[in-house]
Amino acid sequence: MATSLENLEQRITKLELFVYEIIGKKFDEIDRKLEYIDKRLSNLYEKNESDKAEIHKNIGSTKTELHEKIESTKTELYRAIESAKTELYGKIESVRTELYEKMDNLRVSLIKWMIGLFIALTTLIITAMWAILSFAIK
Repeated sequence: MATSLENLEQRITKLELFVYEIIGKKFDEIDRKLEYIDKRLSNLYEKNESDKAEIHKNIGSTKTELHEKIESTKTELYRAIESAKTELYGKIESVRTELYEKMDNLRVSLIKWMIGLFIALTTLIITAMWAILSFAIK
């Protein structure tokens, strides 16, 4: 029985060593996997941070570009509005001048027509009075 007890002890010792060896390998394997996961997470975090910084930088430059484009567009629009305004004022002044000239011409024509009418009526009245006076004298 002693041999079998010693034999059992040896077998248990071998089993314990085998179990410790397997568990040790599994722990080493798990430890390597955790280290890989930790490195991967660190790399992802660094990439995320660098991407975030790049995005902030791009947003800042895009914002600046947009402000510059808005300002240049605004300046161009102001110039276009001012030139259109000047052009319209010029056209208004030319139309006003033309209207004044036409009114002056019409006034002169009307005065001439009225003078002609006055002379014609005066001539008619003088002729009628001459006829009446001629007839009255005879």
